[in-house]
Amino acid sequence: MIFANSNNCPTDFNPPPVSAGPAGPAGRDGTDGSDGASAYTVSASTFVIPTVTGGSVSVSIADAGWAAVNMYVFVETAGYFQISSISGSVLTLTYLNKGRTATQGSTVAVGRRVTPCGAPGVDGAAGGAVGTAGGDLTGS
Repeated sequence: MIFANSNNCPTDFNPPPVSAGPAGPAGRDGTDGSDGASAYTVSASTFVIPTVTGGSVSVSIADAGWAAVNMYVFVETAGYFQISSISGSVLTLTYLNKGRTATQGSTVAVGRRVTPCGAPGVDGAAGGAVGTAGGDLTGS
C-alpha cells in the first residue's frame, strides 16, 4: 500500500464490487392517505361583473387554499379573471372580459364554480356575413 497523504490513508484503495442479494418479500400495504384538495371551489357571495376590462371585484369563495396572486381563474358564467390579491377566503379579481356568458354589470350568483386555468387566448377573427341559401342550397 502506498500512504501518500497526511492522514496515512491508502491512496490506492479500491474496494471490491458488492452485488445485491435477492429481493425480500413484499411488504404490507400502507394506510390510505387523506383526501386531496378539490380542483375547484365555489363563490360564497354574489358579485357584479365589472363593466370595464381591467376592473376589479372582490369575491368570497369557499376555499382559497389553492389560490395564488397572479393566477388566472375562470368563474362560471362570469368569464376569465386574474387574482390580484387574496385576504383569507376573499379574492380580488381583475376582469379580463373573456369567456363570459353573462353580460357585464350583471350579478353572479352564489355557488358558481371558480377554477384555476391558463391565460385566456387571443380573440379569433370575426365571422363573415351570413347569407340566405337559395332553393338549391348553394346561395344562388
